[in-house]
Amino acid sequence: RCVAAFAQPPPAASSPPPSGGSGYSGASGGAGGAAGTGQSPLGGKLKTAVVLLLKGLFLWTPAMLVWASLLLGTPFLDFRTDEEIDEDDNEVRRLERFFDVEGLPEEEYLVEWQAKEEALSKVVDK
Repeated sequence: RCVAAFAQPPPAASSPPPSGGSGYSGASGGAGGAAGTGQSPLGGKLKTAVVLLLKGLFLWTPAMLVWASLLLGTPFLDFRTDEEIDEDDNEVRRLERFFDVEGLPEEEYLVEWQAKEEALSKVVDK
């Protein structure tokens, strides 16, 4: 039974012989595997180059922008409207006034904000 599975009839005379894997049979101008597919080796390389260019443009470039944005901590693209940006800025100013940290230097600002936020969360938990 196993031997019968490996026994295959020889290829038909009309089908081209299998090439060496490259699709190009040397200096004969593509008389091997390339003639059977209807493409020249240059057409295959051009197709590969176009596919790589399109992948780079539509897949890899956006992915690189997203990862760079995550690593840097700043968004490259901000899809918020002007109204949403103004609302966020107003919210930040309200929180700064609530925690009484506006006008403080950066180091003191963060320490004071965290201490007051922790105290507020303890009061809310009780």
